[in-house]
Amino acid sequence: MTPEEFLESNPSASRREIMKACGCSARVARRAETRALDSQQGPAWSRLSVLGLALGAGLLLAWGLAPGEVTGNGSKSPSDSSARTQVAAIYSALDQGDRSAVPGAVDQLSSEDPNLRLAALRLIAELDPSPYAADLLPLVDDVDPRVRISAIQLARRLQPEDKALRNEVAERLVSIAANPERRLGERVLALESLRDQSLTNAAGLLALLDDPRLASRTDKLLAKQSGHSATPTRGESLRQAWTRELGAGA
Repeated sequence: MTPEEFLESNPSASRREIMKACGCSARVARRAETRALDSQQGPAWSRLSVLGLALGAGLLLAWGLAPGEVTGNGSKSPSDSSARTQVAAIYSALDQGDRSAVPGAVDQLSSEDPNLRLAALRLIAELDPSPYAADLLPLVDDVDPRVRISAIQLARRLQPEDKALRNEVAERLVSIAANPERRLGERVLALESLRDQSLTNAAGLLALLDDPRLASRTDKLLAKQSGHSATPTRGESLRQAWTRELGAGA
């Protein structure tokens, strides 16, 4: 698998994860990130331009001006220019591992700009996700598919201290996996993310055992979570076997 292919199916992956999955150097991984950004925002919008805009934002702040307030002719710049500047600053903070940028990124999770939501999500996912689980969780239903996929992947690493919130994370993933109207890739990712969560509603996954595309993953997940397996008896389906094993129905 190439780094580009890996990023396409794992948009929230860190550079370290890209290198490990593809066996490539940091330079190759960075190049793949650049191409991914290009495809999302156009050829002129690369990691190089991200860093350049971040430096520009720093100069504006040094002059006492908010990024995006002034253009060359002294007028206010378009809102998309301001959003690009903010995206640039977020990716610059991500490159530097700047955890102090996380609270500001949390505020951008509700931005109207999907590129800004995605950038904020990636920074928080890489640097400090669990304390912000309540802010991140709604993004699993985001209108932008890139944000949704990244949020569903991130959910496997959300381990908030609050038990009710931990249960909510698991419940939301079960709901995604069990929803036939969601994209198959999102349902698969939800099942994968549940592997690192404490499953509180195994019965909600039983219907997936009837779907040949999801049955094997669901069977393995239930076995991992329960610590045992379900073996169908003669004439019994896998779903019936797990229903019996879990005591989830008659």
